[in-house]
Amino acid sequence: MEIKRNEAVYKIQNNRNLFIDYPNLAEYVWGDSMDVEFNPYRSITTASDDARYTGVIAPEDPVTPDNPVVTPQGGTFVKTTSAPVAGKRYVLVANTGSNFVIASTLKGKSFGYLPTKGITDNNEKVNVADDQSVLTLEQGTTGFYIKDANDKYFGQEDKYKTVQFVTKDKAVEWTLEPKADGTFTITSSTGHVLQYDTKYKTFGAYKPASANGIYPMLYVEDTTAGIGTIWTVTTTDEAVYNLQGVRMPADAQLAPGIYIRGGKKFIVR
Repeated sequence: MEIKRNEAVYKIQNNRNLFIDYPNLAEYVWGDSMDVEFNPYRSITTASDDARYTGVIAPEDPVTPDNPVVTPQGGTFVKTTSAPVAGKRYVLVANTGSNFVIASTLKGKSFGYLPTKGITDNNEKVNVADDQSVLTLEQGTTGFYIKDANDKYFGQEDKYKTVQFVTKDKAVEWTLEPKADGTFTITSSTGHVLQYDTKYKTFGAYKPASANGIYPMLYVEDTTAGIGTIWTVTTTDEAVYNLQGVRMPADAQLAPGIYIRGGKKFIVR
C-alpha cells in the first residue's frame, strides 16, 4: 500500500518518499550504518519502475534458506514415575542427596561415560537448555532404543562400563522399569544398568549394578508448559541477508552497510 501511494504521489508531485523507496535508509540515519555512506545506486529499492533507482530489488515474499536444519533445544521436563512411552523425549536426572545433576551425551564421540552438570529441580520440574541432555525413546522388540540429540543410539559392549554411541543397527535395546522410590532401573539387553557414580560424577553402564551407584529419575517433556520445545534453525548455505532479513542475490554487488551471513554480521565498506 505505501509503495503504491508513493508511486501515485510521484506521478502528481514528481517527488518521492525515500524511506519508502529504500526501506533500509533509516539504518544509515539512526541505525547500525550511520558511519557508512549511503549509495542510492547500490542499495535495495522498492522503486522497480523508476529508472533513477537501480540495484537489488527486494522480493515480495521471504526466501527460505537452502537446506535449513531444525534442531530441538531442550524445554521443560517434569518428573515421571510411569512406564515410558515411545516417541516421547526424556532426560536422566540423579539426586545425589545434596543436589540434582542431569546427564548429557557426548557429541562427536563413539563411546564414553555420560557427563553431568547441576540442575535445579523446581517442584519436580526442570528447565533444560541443552539439547545434549535430551533422549528420545524408540520402540524395540522387547524394550526401547535410546536415541540422543546427535541421532546416535545407545549401544553396549559386554566388557565395558561405558555407553557406545552408534547407528541403530548396532544399538542394543533397553528396558526402563520404575522403582518404588521414584527412580528407574534402566537395563541393556546385555545386562548392564545405567547408574550415576558419585566419585566420577558420570553415568556408566554397570554389570552387575553397583551397590553405591545412584539410579536415575526420568523426566518427560512437559508439552503443556507455556514454552515447550525451543527450536533453532541453522543453515549451511552461504546466503547473505541485510538487516531487514532480505536475502541478497548471489551475484549482487553489495552496497556499503551491515549484512548477515551464517548468523553473523559483517560490514561492507
